[in-house]
Formats: sequence, structure tokens, C-alpha cells
Amino acid sequence: MSEQPSESNSETPSADSWQPCRSGEVSEMVQRIERRRRAATVARVTSVAACLLAAVAILQFQPFGAAGGPPGGITCGECLEHQGEYQAGELKGQKIAEQIREHIAGCPHCAEKFKSESPQASQKQPSEHMVTGFAAPSRGLIAAEF
Repeated sequence: MSEQPSESNSETPSADSWQPCRSGEVSEMVQRIERRRRAATVARVTSVAACLLAAVAILQFQPFGAAGGPPGGITCGECLEHQGEYQAGELKGQKIAEQIREHIAGCPHCAEKFKSESPQASQKQPSEHMVTGFAAPSRGLIAAEF
């Protein structure tokens, strides 16, 4: 019993049946390979960028301080919302006054805001009365605007 070659074996090219590539076939293969490499590079760059973006987002929204919350237990917005009342002394004895004090001690951004917009900072600038000789209507703590 002799085995005859199957049809699938006869379709495989042998070394004797080599034929030259058709015109442009090699350049098409090179272009396909380059497209695959570009796609792989884009995929790597995209995944790295996504990881970096996720890391930045996670770090951006991490809670402040060791206690796991913003300094003083209030946000910057809440602190700045009460800035005028705090600086005018209207919050003495209230819990919010202590929270603002703690927040300012732990938040350089709000500390700078309070420092630059404090009544002492506005007193360093000449008032409208000193410049013109006439007193302007009272505008509260908006003195830091000029």
C-alpha cells in the first residue's frame, strides 16, 4: 500500500515552483507592515496617555490633609464665601470662624487670598479720600479691586 500525496500537499509550493513577485507586491507588503507598526505605536501612545490622564485625575481629586478632607473641614469655595464676614469679625465665636482659621493655615491658595484682600492690605494703598479729598461711598471689603 503506497500512500498517494493528498491534494493539500500538492498545493503547497515547493522550492522548484518559485515564481517572482508581481509588480508592486513587495511595496504593498511594506506599506501593510508600516501601517500595522503605526497602528501599534498609536495604540501604545494612546494607552500611555490614558494612564497618565487617569493618574493626574486621581491625584487632582485626592482629599487634602491626613484626615482625608479639606483643611478645616471646609472647601476653598466655602472659605472664600465667608471671607468678608470673617475679616470684618462678624463670625467670632462661631464654628465657621475656627474652620476658616484651620483652612487658611492648611491652604496656601486661600491664605494668599486672605492676605492680599485683607483690610491691612487695602490700607497700604491710598484711599480715594486721600487722593481726591472726597470720600467715596462705602463699598465694604472690595478695596482690593483697585
